[in-house]
Amino acid sequence: MLPFHIFSYENQLEALDKNEEKLQKLKKLYVRIVGRLEKLCMVGKIDEYTKITICEMSEKVVNHLAFKYENVKKEVASVMGGKVLDHEAKRIFLRGEASGKIEGKIEGKIEGKIEEARLNALELFKNGASFEMVEKSIKSLSHEELIELSNQVKKIKNK
Repeated sequence: MLPFHIFSYENQLEALDKNEEKLQKLKKLYVRIVGRLEKLCMVGKIDEYTKITICEMSEKVVNHLAFKYENVKKEVASVMGGKVLDHEAKRIFLRGEASGKIEGKIEGKIEGKIEEARLNALELFKNGASFEMVEKSIKSLSHEELIELSNQVKKIKNK
């Protein structure tokens, strides 16, 4: 799994941290990895969210594994993390969150309207309205739902 690729360098982290040339080779490797992820994203093999998630998880693994090696963390994080990816991930998250909130509000309104219709139908049945009259008045409930409500009122009245 790509985020754990850095583990193959675990025994070399100290040397990489002290050797600029080796560190730049590691950074170039991660630049190529991000480039490949970009290509996969452009051809539709992965989506933007997946690409960003892989990069962010890779950065987290590097930060935890290389916590003692500031140069390694800084160089790899500059490729895998960075403000652009964090901003894009946040934008995707916020868009999904906003979409979920809108869907939730719509579902809540629909459920509220249905509950209001159920209560209105129950009240009509309790006040002696005929089934046909209630069915004509309350259009948002199915025939089966109205039968169920009518039967509930009949049971209550028969007790």
